[in-house]
Amino acid sequence: MKPQQVTVMQADQNAQMPQGKLPLQVVFNQIHTGSIGGLLLRILYFLAAIIGGLLPWSGYYMWWKRTHLRKKSSSII
Repeated sequence: MKPQQVTVMQADQNAQMPQGKLPLQVVFNQIHTGSIGGLLLRILYFLAAIIGGLLPWSGYYMWWKRTHLRKKSSSII
């Protein structure tokens, strides 16, 4: 898949917006769907999504270990 080119439209009285959308909406849609930037940007989006999804789980796991180690160490003494 070859990279796509993004064009910025200037406000002009004679300019027509594509399909009734603002240029910013078109760019946001391309960023959201990953159709802008080629394969490298898609890989970076994927890695960012995986890391963002794993952070809450790893934080919960670290909290669980910390609270359970306290309970075990205080019950032994």
